[in-house]
Amino acid sequence: MDIGLFDWLSCISYGLLALSYVMRDIKWLRIITMFACTLDLVIYYQIRPGQPLWVQLFFTVVFLAINAYQLQVIWRETRRTTFSGDEGFLYKNVFSILTPGEFRRVLKFAHFEDLPQGKHLMRRDEHVDHICVLCRGSLGIHISGNLLNTIEVGSFVGEMGYLTQRPASVNVIATTASRVLQIDRKNLEELELKHPDVHAKLTWIMGRDIADKLRKLNAVTEDKDQALSGFGPSTYSAELMSGKRPHL
Repeated sequence: MDIGLFDWLSCISYGLLALSYVMRDIKWLRIITMFACTLDLVIYYQIRPGQPLWVQLFFTVVFLAINAYQLQVIWRETRRTTFSGDEGFLYKNVFSILTPGEFRRVLKFAHFEDLPQGKHLMRRDEHVDHICVLCRGSLGIHISGNLLNTIEVGSFVGEMGYLTQRPASVNVIATTASRVLQIDRKNLEELELKHPDVHAKLTWIMGRDIADKLRKLNAVTEDKDQALSGFGPSTYSAELMSGKRPHL
C-alpha cells in the first residue's frame, strides 16, 4: 500500500486532534485543534488539483473561526488585570483561584455596601437572602445580646445559610463602621445559571471559608479544654458555686 503526501498529512491532522482531546488545559486544546484544521485546509484544497473540496473547506474555516474566537475569550479572561482598593484586596486574599475575568463576572453580580456601626447584617431565625465578604471594619456575632465572636476581614457572612437553605442561627452586627461585598441570592442563582463554572468555584471558596472557621473554632475549644484541666476540683467548683465564670 502506497502512502502519499496527503495520507501523511491526514495522519498528522488526526494525531493532533487525538492529542488535543487529552489536553486538560482548554487553551492548548483549541491551539492544537487549530493546527489540525490548518493542515486540513491544505489537504482539502490540494488533494484534487483544480477541484478543491469546498464543503470540507467551508466547515474547516468555520471550526477555525470558532476556536480563534474562543481563544480570544480565554485571553481576555486570563490576561493580567490590576484591581485596586477593596476589589484588589478581595481578589488577592479571597478570590485568588478565579481568573481576573471570572472575578469581574462575580463583581457584576455583586455590590459594595457600607454599614454604619450597629447595623444588623443578619438576624437570628430569619432566612438569609445574601452572602457578604467583609472588606473593612468589624462585625460581631451575637446571641441573646451576648457577643460570641468577631468576624475577620476577608471572611464570608451568610454562606452557611445560603448553602444549607436554613435561617440564620445568630445575629451579625457591625461593631464599627464597615464595608462588605454583598451578593443577593437571586443574583447568585443568576450567576449559577449563566456561569456555572464560576458559581462552582465560588461555592468552593465558601466551603473553604467554612472549613477555616471550624478549624479555628476547634483550636479555641481545645485551648479552653486544656485550660479547664488546669483547675483543681476545689477551685473550679468553688468558682462555679459562687456564680463566677472561671477565668480562662
